[in-house]
Amino acid sequence: MREDEHSGEIRSSFGNIVINVYGKKEDRRPEGIDSSIRWGSGSHEPLHSPEELKKHIKKQAEQLRAKGCKEPFLYLRGDRKALFTDSREVIQVAAECNVKRVRFSGPPVAAVPGIPERPQSGTVSSMPSASIFLLPHALFYGNGNGRFYPLVEEKGSLGVIVEWLKNKKRSAGRAGGRVVVQLMVAGDVPNQRAAAVMDVLMRAGMDSVVLKTFKDS
Repeated sequence: MREDEHSGEIRSSFGNIVINVYGKKEDRRPEGIDSSIRWGSGSHEPLHSPEELKKHIKKQAEQLRAKGCKEPFLYLRGDRKALFTDSREVIQVAAECNVKRVRFSGPPVAAVPGIPERPQSGTVSSMPSASIFLLPHALFYGNGNGRFYPLVEEKGSLGVIVEWLKNKKRSAGRAGGRVVVQLMVAGDVPNQRAAAVMDVLMRAGMDSVVLKTFKDS
């Protein structure tokens, strides 16, 4: 799958179930789609409710499997804010349809205010202030400076991330800044794990999140 830089259209490849995540901003919807609509199909057909969303994902998954795709994946497309606030329900619905992988398409890190398009030597704002790498069987977190720490995921262990982010938010607030979290999700991470980490970001009060997908080599 690739995204046309000029038209913004998604060119789907085999195995994708594309869902457009609109969020609450009216300017993020194609003309004619009501502001109450939170999601749309890959062709921007409105999905009015979680029930319609589930029906659409289930139908797409069944069609892909009938064509020989053993493991379809969910491809969520939207701006940074919409993906953060309105994609968790899509991920959970997809899991109910046995679609276990999720990928995100959002703006590059440069689209986040305060982060320049190209890193500038000696500037604090050249990288996100917090980064989380989510792999199929591991999670690493760090300050975006190239140093990361592994988290042993046991019951309640994600609370460590919550406290870490809350502390960073307090420190940034005292300095008059904010925390920008970059969530990097490997392409083969089960969507339930991605949803759990997004819940953690919500609990920590993070409102500036950049979602990215990468290939785990």
